[in-house]
Amino acid sequence: MQIDNYLSSCSDLFDSDPFDTTSLAGCVPTRFIEANPQLRGGYTKNRVHHIFGGGNLSWHGIERWGNPAGWRRHSSIPSEAVIFCESVIGDQFFFSSASDPKVWWYSPFTNQIEEYASDYDEFFEEVIVDKWGVNVELNEIVEVAGVPKDGMHLTPRQHPMLGGSLDALGAWAQADAIENMYFNVQLSAALQQLPPGSQVKGIEYNSESRALIIEF
Repeated sequence: MQIDNYLSSCSDLFDSDPFDTTSLAGCVPTRFIEANPQLRGGYTKNRVHHIFGGGNLSWHGIERWGNPAGWRRHSSIPSEAVIFCESVIGDQFFFSSASDPKVWWYSPFTNQIEEYASDYDEFFEEVIVDKWGVNVELNEIVEVAGVPKDGMHLTPRQHPMLGGSLDALGAWAQADAIENMYFNVQLSAALQQLPPGSQVKGIEYNSESRALIIEF
């Protein structure tokens, strides 16, 4: 099953020009290109996950979203990695290189990376179709917080590393997807570096410079 066929049964595909996926050759496993000849991208039911498209697609574009000079420069994601999918709460899924078939998972709330699937086929067929299509945890969050609008993420009102919750009963809000990543990724990376027992007294985020200032 190709992504286009699955997404078209769940949600409208992104309106984009045909994308020459050969431009990704040498950056992602060949299987990903074979399965996505034009890489249109789109949302699944309840916008639980989001496949990035190609072509002229503002933040929806696989190249624009994953720009190493953007939000991800604050993350632990390797600069050569290609992000192709994300969840409604900002989890990122990527390939580390063309020679590595594994799909890797990145959490903006911990700044940590883990292996998620052995290859693209496993990720797509088992994780997206079989698991994510009926993902209980994420669907429950969407039911409580509401389906996010285009260009938005669902985000906990308090960062998990500061006592917030990622379950459906936690307090959730909608936030601009890009600003949300800049904020959470910088905060998670900074909190990782704190000595045990440190206390955060204040957090200030400048939306113009996208700079985060933490007071201890």
